[in-house]
Amino acid sequence: MRFGTMSSQMRTRAGPSPWVWLISAVLHAWVLFQWPAWQAQAAPSPRWQVQVQTDSPSSDLRPNPSPRTALPTPATLLTEPAQPREATRPASPETRAPTSQPTAPPPLARPSLETEADVAAQPHTDALLAQAKPAVAGVSAPSTTAAAPSAVGGFRPPLGARLRYDLQGIAKGFGYSAKAELLWQPDASQYESRLEVSHFLLGSRVQTSQGQITAEGLAPRRFGDKVRSEQAAHFQRDKGLITYSANTPDTPLLAGTQDRLSVFIQISGMLLAEPQRWGPGAVMNFNTTGARDSEPWAFQVAGMEQLKMPYGTLEALRLVRQEQKQYDQRVELWMAPSLEHLPVRIRITQTSGDQVDLLLRSKEPPSTNP
Repeated sequence: MRFGTMSSQMRTRAGPSPWVWLISAVLHAWVLFQWPAWQAQAAPSPRWQVQVQTDSPSSDLRPNPSPRTALPTPATLLTEPAQPREATRPASPETRAPTSQPTAPPPLARPSLETEADVAAQPHTDALLAQAKPAVAGVSAPSTTAAAPSAVGGFRPPLGARLRYDLQGIAKGFGYSAKAELLWQPDASQYESRLEVSHFLLGSRVQTSQGQITAEGLAPRRFGDKVRSEQAAHFQRDKGLITYSANTPDTPLLAGTQDRLSVFIQISGMLLAEPQRWGPGAVMNFNTTGARDSEPWAFQVAGMEQLKMPYGTLEALRLVRQEQKQYDQRVELWMAPSLEHLPVRIRITQTSGDQVDLLLRSKEPPSTNP
């Protein structure tokens, strides 16, 4: 019995057994490796918020970018206004609407693959203004279209062309480059137009417009806007309505209404027919529709400028869209008289600072293969 007691005392003085040291070392190693993961779980996760607004001069079908995506898809490259950030660009004196009042920014919405499907529809307008005045004062009454286009009524359509552009853009502070092509195909009484912006990583956006050529100008029949799937506006002239495939409320079809692609060619035809009429300070007014709704657009003539672009040096007439609301995008057009007043440069600037700048690279007949 005494021998056993002495043995226990000797083991106690010698310290813990090797098994105790081994278990303690394993526990310390496990805590050491798990510590970073515990810290990451304890840290608050960011809450992403995506702002969505309805279709305005260009807003239509747009997939929301992931918070990890540095650049947007080309759905936002041409006509979609960006949501305002903390610092917004005030409207310049030449484009500020004198009587309009600032409006509050659109509400936040949860992100979705196709944001416009989640945007609340605008109130339906019951009154049809079928007898409204034409968009441009002084336009003569409709007449039968001749075999060769003429300047009757202050409009003469330019000849068919395929315009290719180099696109320089800024998105969220990052610069990028892309390609764009505008195809304009008229005949005696019908026309087709197609604008495509493409990027090998970001994808593409295609807008199309089909309709008739009248003495007053273009009379669109259908406007399509495609990013992943296509949405369209249909001009039902027998009913005096514009209907939308996105199931947004119908809008009245006013005389002279253009879509967001045909409006560029409409301006070209007006300048081509009566260049002396559209001097600095003159304003062109249009009711313009996208794939979801319509709104008034007004372009003020700023004057002639000399441009140096991939195509070469050109003299072009600059027009600036007058901003009607606080967060309207700034749209600038340069129409070259030497190229039948077709758009040789299109620059769109969002209030967030994002920008798209299309610079003419080549002009070819419409039958030329891409």
